[in-house]
Amino acid sequence: MKNYIQLNQLHFGNKVDFILNVDERLENVDIPPLSIQLLLENAIKHGEIKKGNKIEVNVFEEKGKAVITVKNAGELKGDLNSGIGLKNLVQRLKSELSVNVNFAIFQTQNIVTSQITLNTN
Repeated sequence: MKNYIQLNQLHFGNKVDFILNVDERLENVDIPPLSIQLLLENAIKHGEIKKGNKIEVNVFEEKGKAVITVKNAGELKGDLNSGIGLKNLVQRLKSELSVNVNFAIFQTQNIVTSQITLNTN
């Protein structure tokens, strides 16, 4: 994920700020490979990419669960169930993890948030 962010920082220059906030205690939480990268790709592809905007990745613990969010400026459009990427992600998360896992995507004002929540126990 960090390499993917660095690559896109080179590509977009100062158009977009990539912000990464990771609770060090959660750096080794197991999730399927490229899960966060897929959320970043969606934020770049569907979000508003213009100077001053940011894409923010947060990994934190809340009520005994690991929460991973990717936030970007933009708005949810169309049928969220029509794309294959997020469907595949949800299927991979549920089939590869033996813990309770949830995925949500929602909009608050002009910020779109993709969120993976999983038990860390």
